[in-house]
Amino acid sequence: MILTCNYNSLISATQSIASIVEDALSSDDDKAVIFNLKSSGVTLIGTTPVITYKRSLADCQLVLDEGDMMFMLKTKDLMPFLNTFKSLRRTNVDRVVFETLSNRIRCTVFEVYNEDVGYSDELHSSWIFDNIPIKPKKLPYINLESPTEQLFDCSMELKLLSESMIPVVGNTSNIYGNLVFSEEHIVAFNQAFTSISKNFLAPKGLSGIKLNYRVLAFIKKVLLSEEQVSVSKTDRHLYFAAGGVEAFVMYDTKLASYDTQLGLHDATRHIAIDRGYLKDVLRRFSLASEPVEFTVNPDSTVLHLKNSKFEQEIPTLDIKGFEGVSQFKFKVMPLYLDSAMLGEDSTFLQDGNEQSGNIFLYYNQAKSIISLGDCTNLWFSVLSVTVYE
Repeated sequence: MILTCNYNSLISATQSIASIVEDALSSDDDKAVIFNLKSSGVTLIGTTPVITYKRSLADCQLVLDEGDMMFMLKTKDLMPFLNTFKSLRRTNVDRVVFETLSNRIRCTVFEVYNEDVGYSDELHSSWIFDNIPIKPKKLPYINLESPTEQLFDCSMELKLLSESMIPVVGNTSNIYGNLVFSEEHIVAFNQAFTSISKNFLAPKGLSGIKLNYRVLAFIKKVLLSEEQVSVSKTDRHLYFAAGGVEAFVMYDTKLASYDTQLGLHDATRHIAIDRGYLKDVLRRFSLASEPVEFTVNPDSTVLHLKNSKFEQEIPTLDIKGFEGVSQFKFKVMPLYLDSAMLGEDSTFLQDGNEQSGNIFLYYNQAKSIISLGDCTNLWFSVLSVTVYE
């Protein structure tokens, strides 16, 4: 076998796979790049317990002696070697060649001098890698094939998910490290609040499932770098396709209940605040590691915010439904409140709708609950705070 690669294509593909398999929870067996060599083309594969990532290798030539084959190299061995050929001073890499040597793989890098150096000789250097045996238990992941189910373009929906709900999810294995996709809602649980949005991915098949932090991080880091992404749901995986990239991610069907949080939100009463200004003010309060006390007086045109170091008033832009409601207060950490405002400032902005740039502070008086949302009614966050007079 002789595989000749373009260096830039090779380093891009291997780095992408290494960023996935070199996970703290991955076993040493997973921290590797699998080269799947077929007469139809070359595919690089990385696997973890929840993700199988396949990437076609462009700009390569393959000579096979005895039919299709695979070899596997440890990322801790391969990547440092390839990285030494980045940012070269006197030469450029012309090509990279892999060859089989019994149970090992020889990697030869061919360099040429830069034009301004004045030399024309070709240089080459080789490194011998162990060809790691592929264990039988890994074969089912490697052999996953694209499903026959219909593919849906989900590029815009994944972007919205990455801006709004994914940032709420923590890097943990408990309930705070998952997104729940029911038929109607997407739900993210946090120690300080619960965020619920309409399930805008349900028409694409993403309902009745739960995705963990590592899958969500993969979607945000890898898939969103592609121009167009399509999705299909199988009985065990979500299948994503984007250009020369394929990914199979495992989902869970055991969904946490969120009926309690759903019932705590009441949109009858709201106070509108400029979202951008509130975020600027919270950044000032975050200099002190202590909660901010909000004083809400429905008869006033401002909200009063203070802690032991700083205080400031924020103008209210609209008040509805607070007839007969007396002044009340609540405390919240600035970081939690900022995180509970889903999306970026422009995520839910609507042309011609001035209110869409505001945050609504909702008050459920009967249950003494504060929640956040906006005029789009696409999402809300229920805060875990105590309301008092």
